Amino acid sequence: MIVFSRKKLLLFLAACFFMLGVVSRANAQSVDMSIGSGYVDSGISGWGGPTVTLPTQDSGTTLNGYVEAGTAGGPTTVNCQDSGTTGGSVFAWTDQNVAYQSGNLTWTIPTGSNSNYLNFTWTPSIGLHQVVCSAQYSGFTSRNVTTSYLDIPVAAIPDTGSLDLKYVVLAVTYAPPGSKSSVNYSNVTALGTATSFSDQNTNKVATSVSAGAGVGIAGTGGSVTDTESTSFTQEATSSGSVAVNKTNTNALVVPGPAGSAVGLDHDYDIVWVWLNPTINLTVSPINSVFTWTGYSYNSSDTNSGQDLDVVPIYVKCLKDITSQDPSCTDAFTRTARTWDTSGLGALTATDFQQILARDPFATDPTYDPTAPDPTGAMRFDLQQGVALNYFPPPPGGQPFTNSQSVTYQTTTTAGQSASDSYEVGFTIDVKASANFIATANADFNYSNTTTWTNEWGRTTTTQGTQTASVSITGPASTDNYTGPTAFEVFLDNVYGTLMFYSPETTVPPPTDGTSLTVSPTTVVTGGSVTRNSNKNMTIRTI
Repeated sequence: MIVFSRKKLLLFLAACFFMLGVVSRANAQSVDMSIGSGYVDSGISGWGGPTVTLPTQDSGTTLNGYVEAGTAGGPTTVNCQDSGTTGGSVFAWTDQNVAYQSGNLTWTIPTGSNSNYLNFTWTPSIGLHQVVCSAQYSGFTSRNVTTSYLDIPVAAIPDTGSLDLKYVVLAVTYAPPGSKSSVNYSNVTALGTATSFSDQNTNKVATSVSAGAGVGIAGTGGSVTDTESTSFTQEATSSGSVAVNKTNTNALVVPGPAGSAVGLDHDYDIVWVWLNPTINLTVSPINSVFTWTGYSYNSSDTNSGQDLDVVPIYVKCLKDITSQDPSCTDAFTRTARTWDTSGLGALTATDFQQILARDPFATDPTYDPTAPDPTGAMRFDLQQGVALNYFPPPPGGQPFTNSQSVTYQTTTTAGQSASDSYEVGFTIDVKASANFIATANADFNYSNTTTWTNEWGRTTTTQGTQTASVSITGPASTDNYTGPTAFEVFLDNVYGTLMFYSPETTVPPPTDGTSLTVSPTTVVTGGSVTRNSNKNMTIRTI
């Protein structure tokens, strides 16, 4: 048993009370802070704890907060600062106890003051803010306490707007040989094209379209309830373009020419032109970079039936835009775009020339689909193992029909580089923000045209098996057909359609009046071989 003297006992009790006072004062020497939904304090140790991170805030958001410090231990100086990546004067504090301040907050609380609670509002700038508060207590029990860090990421809200395009070429379909022949694309979703475009510095505009299966294309700008297209879908490709492809509900059967005597005639190829496209964009207020978020269609178009207004134009019509043939005038009436109020107006002769050039056979009868372009890309890939006969019967007989299901084969590496570029007019959405309009004017040089590139693009919508049904019926004996009798099938890698081409070329006989069929690579010894604009060869013998 320990026995204390009276004096020692009094000294021991005094020491205990002193220590209790120190602990009490230490507990009162604290600082805590709240901004938005985040809260941090100095804790028992006085050095806070793990960092607390708020969800990302939109730029321009005003947050409410407070900072509170204990009043024990003499005069107290509270300091709050932002050591985030943005730096600089970021705080704007207002409270009845403290005058307006810009920048880091320094606040002195006199001894015994009850004003130890400071409310504030704050609109943080874009970037990552890392806010921490400390309290320096002076006097007999001087001490510094610090909260945890409160991280507040703030992201820019992009400006949104759109560009109205005059037109977009969605596809080129190729007529098969023979009046009773056809190609059925009902089960093909690869029909369509992937598109990209660049700014005035030839920088490709980035894309951001929902992943997964094809996304609907909605209408904008109409006075009625806008609906999504049931004929076409869109999706971002792995190469950063936006693909537009037909749906399975959009049945399409492409016929051959009216007469079988002509065989293969590219005048009856069809270019499918979308007349009411709108591209939706966002632009970052930080770096003025545009992001293409996908297509919509202008539902002010009275011809669209609340869908994409896609008009088929035969190559024959595009070659003669003055033609009065009803099939031509009907298409050209649509291309007048009389509903348009953006100032783009009707398609012009220059536009029709651009559209015609999307079919390489229309502008170059000697075009060879087996040869790469100057960059090494292949617009067309031969579908191996698919050969179609086109023979006339003997007099009194009926021509036979070749029917095949053509499954699209894997695109070659050179085919994946295929593209088709042209100039197209556009206008900027006048309802967009001033920043969007100004940035668009600067970025696209306000030339009212942009280079539009259709290209190969594989998406989740088109990566499965694609099969088209091909039916080829030969000419009648009375057609007196003298053209090629065998056709190969090629895939247009840009537009996802089938094209027919013959390696044979029929030439007039040099002497005896009989037909002679030769390969384009035939070598004639002792003579010369030339090819005319119809790809017929003339053999000159010596």
